[in-house]
Amino acid sequence: MAKIRAVGSSSEEDVFLKRIQSLGLIQIEEEISRAVKEDLGDYKIDGGNEKDIEHTLNEIRHAENFLEKYSVPKSFLESVVGGKLVLKTRELLEIVGDFDYKTVVERAKSLEEAASDLKEREEKTKENLALFETWTQLDKPVEEIRDGTSCEITAGWIPAKFENPDISPGVCQIIQKNAKSCSIVALWLREDREQASKKMKEMEFEKTDFGGFRGKPAFIVKGLEDNLAQIEKEKTGFFDESKKLVTQIESLRIVHDYYQNLENLKKAKQSLFHTRHAFVLEGWIKRSDMQTLVSASSEFSSVTVEEIDPQDSENPPVALKNRKLFKPFELVIQLYGMPSSKSVDPTVLLSPWFVLFFALCLTDAAYGLIISAFSLVAMTKLKNSKLLWMLFWGGLVTVAAGILTGGVFGDLLREGDQAYVKIPALTGFFGKLVWFNPMDPNPLPGSSSPQAMIFFRIALLLGIVQIYFGMMIGFVSLWKDKKKISALLDYGVWLVLLSSLITALFSSQMCIDLNLFEGKSSPLPAGTALPALSVAGVMALLVLFFGARDEKNWGFRIFFGFLKLIVLSGIFSYMGDVMSYVRLMALGMVSAGIGIAVNTVAFMIAGLKIPVLNWVLFAVIFLGGHIFNLAISALGAFVHTLRLQYVEFFSKFFEGGGKEFKPFSTSGKFIVLRD
Repeated sequence: MAKIRAVGSSSEEDVFLKRIQSLGLIQIEEEISRAVKEDLGDYKIDGGNEKDIEHTLNEIRHAENFLEKYSVPKSFLESVVGGKLVLKTRELLEIVGDFDYKTVVERAKSLEEAASDLKEREEKTKENLALFETWTQLDKPVEEIRDGTSCEITAGWIPAKFENPDISPGVCQIIQKNAKSCSIVALWLREDREQASKKMKEMEFEKTDFGGFRGKPAFIVKGLEDNLAQIEKEKTGFFDESKKLVTQIESLRIVHDYYQNLENLKKAKQSLFHTRHAFVLEGWIKRSDMQTLVSASSEFSSVTVEEIDPQDSENPPVALKNRKLFKPFELVIQLYGMPSSKSVDPTVLLSPWFVLFFALCLTDAAYGLIISAFSLVAMTKLKNSKLLWMLFWGGLVTVAAGILTGGVFGDLLREGDQAYVKIPALTGFFGKLVWFNPMDPNPLPGSSSPQAMIFFRIALLLGIVQIYFGMMIGFVSLWKDKKKISALLDYGVWLVLLSSLITALFSSQMCIDLNLFEGKSSPLPAGTALPALSVAGVMALLVLFFGARDEKNWGFRIFFGFLKLIVLSGIFSYMGDVMSYVRLMALGMVSAGIGIAVNTVAFMIAGLKIPVLNWVLFAVIFLGGHIFNLAISALGAFVHTLRLQYVEFFSKFFEGGGKEFKPFSTSGKFIVLRD
């Protein structure tokens, strides 16, 4: 990544900015170098006056958000992997020129106001309806419930527990009653007000406000119901109008991105430093794009571009750059966070591990084939989706893993008397390809342990190899960064220490007792255990004394060194990391187990003597069960494979904190320009 500075005349500023926006090569710095400010004096940044763009963009965005509620919901696939409309610049400009977005925006605004009005009317009508439904048995117009010259009259509710309300010397009549309350009308002479009011208060009386309505409650209810019916009609018409307008949403989104680009152009202009007649731009560019920028700048008579040295405090943005085969796996990094500008890009390093672990978590050839085929079909609509490409490669490797472990729709191709598929040639051929079947409790010929133990050993072995791989990456990174002491003490010592402990383990009977090795004796001579432990002891002392070498106090240094040796990224931590890879075996066997259970139930149903129905039920259970198993197993495989990369692998070398390189370009939220 290189830092550049472009200087040019103000007369060519706008055209130059549009040119580099179309190229999408530069991430423009928001703050210009202090040296430039000091050299050029106290000039003000040009804030721009294009407020109309922001206003227009907000209006379009508001209309788009409103119409999106009435558009066809995105499919699950589109929601997960996204997808943008690909256009050429010429097509974009034609749509922007022909499409009357103002009419759509105004219409959307009026519909939104109508929707708000309808909702308010509906809520108010329902509220009044609920009120008058408790008074339908009142055979008097509500406007007649008012005080007279010598008496006072009121209406309201009291709790249902007061079945015989007594406000004597006044009178009270229950109009309606439900489980919780009674609606009443009460009357008393004015001189009895104090006495009646006291009794009304004791009965927890709550006065009713009829809100200016006139007539008998039963007629009022009828009118309110008619109003609700009318509101429903208006809502139907409003919905139809909104659905018609939704047909314009794609064009509206295209215009949105057009104005978004103009807004970005305005912000880019604000980031530049201006003198009276010139502009200064600073930013970051990939070194491989430098020549393209120089050629583009030569189109402008006043613009010069030069590479400048970044300041010590600056951290260049990070652009992941990998070959096409590995590019989809950049998604793993982007989900985690970008590496620092000085750290290694782990995309290529993790790609083989990712597809291998994904495959081992599924271990079903049919599932792998379906995932790859589904990804290919989906990519015809959602091109360049990194997630789909990752699933495609993961699916292919799953096919191989499924064949080697005997998984095809669970145990569909199993051999013998219990075979589901009565084609011995097919099941026999498939059986010859199977290396081991973790679901088979019988050991392989010449072995004494269940076949699942092979899976267990493979998982542990892969864990050890990947952890070693990560440590070696960390060692090389520090060594190249001329931090050789750190490389030796933080990685070299641990590589030797762990290797010595593993050597000692496989030189003893313990590896046999733990079923880590097939056989009656350890694979390494017993005599190598003591030298290996001696080396491990020396390495442990190095960790003890130099693991926390930044501590100046020797007491604290040894204390923290001890913690680092045992707990903090120490021996137990490495043991935990390795054991974490057992999840590969667990997930793989769970996928196979569910598949076997589905087959057992489905073929049991098929064997029932219920003509036709038995096969219908078989199809439902077989297809539904395997689709369910495929979905949850693939999700689990993806998540746990990510987890192994992030927690066990990245922790050995990855240094995060980098900022993603985001070049100033014409790409928008909904469209991608490809000329």
